[in-house]
Amino acid sequence: YAASWMRALLSETEACPLKLERLVGPTPPASRSTSSYYIEFDASIWGGGAILRDSSACVVEYFSILWTDEDAAHVGVAPNDCRHQTFWEFLTLLLALVTWGDQFTEETVLVLGDNTGALDDALSLKGRGPLIAISRELSWRQARRGWKFTVGHLPSEHNSVSDALSRVADPKGCEWPALALASAAYRAPPKVCDLWLARPW
Repeated sequence: YAASWMRALLSETEACPLKLERLVGPTPPASRSTSSYYIEFDASIWGGGAILRDSSACVVEYFSILWTDEDAAHVGVAPNDCRHQTFWEFLTLLLALVTWGDQFTEETVLVLGDNTGALDDALSLKGRGPLIAISRELSWRQARRGWKFTVGHLPSEHNSVSDALSRVADPKGCEWPALALASAAYRAPPKVCDLWLARPW
């Protein structure tokens, strides 16, 4: 796993430069400025969704994705199984950063979600069982691409837009958030099968 992680870290193009120096001075570095944009995400056992909001809280871009049986079969995770809720939440967080993270290398973007397990794993870059596979993919991309992000908890009752985007395939149905997305652009997320680069083949 360590070798495959390093291979993934080093295989990206020069468009994503990897800084090979660390400057140490007598005073701590200046605090990071925080972007006025922020990301909200949510997942269900059927799919995931995320939105990018601007400083006026308007949704600028969004995505919605449905899980397939092949997405995480290599780590023993399948859709429609409530035991893996945190896995899908954490995976949606990763998808959101792969989709928008390259915009936030100078300013820190706040990523909000309602699953504390996924938020904790994003901060620690750890996780148990299949969650560690997501941590590996997040950690090398953050190091390589210079993403600056922090996470925060958003209570479920305030995460309604992303929740609706994640429940497109919910058998109970879910009303599409047409009003919130009226002026937003759809941004296609990467395919889940293309995310898994830090694993032995």
